[in-house]
Amino acid sequence: MKKLTLIAACLMMVSAVSAQGVWSFGVKGGMNITTLTNTKDFEGPSLNRKPKTGVYVGGLAEFKINDIVGLQGEVVYSRQGVTFYDKDGDASARLSIKMDYINVPVLVKFYPVNRLSIDFGPQFGFVVSGRYMVKMSEKNPSMGDSDMDAKKAVGKQTIYMKSSMYNVFDFSLALGVNYEVFDMVDVSVRYNYGFTEVLKGNPTNDKVKNSVFQIGASYKF
Repeated sequence: MKKLTLIAACLMMVSAVSAQGVWSFGVKGGMNITTLTNTKDFEGPSLNRKPKTGVYVGGLAEFKINDIVGLQGEVVYSRQGVTFYDKDGDASARLSIKMDYINVPVLVKFYPVNRLSIDFGPQFGFVVSGRYMVKMSEKNPSMGDSDMDAKKAVGKQTIYMKSSMYNVFDFSLALGVNYEVFDMVDVSVRYNYGFTEVLKGNPTNDKVKNSVFQIGASYKF
């Protein structure tokens, strides 16, 4: 009987909060600028790390409890990764690690002023696919400098990673700022810092983790 009374009381509290708050739903999308941290052992005197650009797109649901505090959940498809490149005279090489995630951030929204919110909370990521892309180019020694159309011999290969090569789950913390430009249109910037090692069986001692900067917009119904 006591358990039934406690459950009923909790349901009444949830109903009371829901009655006071406001729900909104929407879609969002934008650009990622992503890299992997702790990659020094991958790099060398001439091998450099370069952030990758990608896209993210998904849906959101916000529950605004009052004028100061709200909650927001999202389901977002996100393209992430990093690029390493090396150039030695006429030869160059580029290695890209590309990871596709379904990310589920659960955020607390704090409104210091009207229309502006500071968003923070955990993000749970699930890998959809991972792959290496290798691109190499070098000057063809059989061609002269005047043979511009055939000056470079280019090779490109895509290697899809097995699930045993990466962690299928990723945990991050998200921190961002959101501004309501119009009644239904928001713009936002956010940074996601990963705590889970991305790659399995890493031959180096580095704990490679995600680092993602996002800029985008959302439309609420």
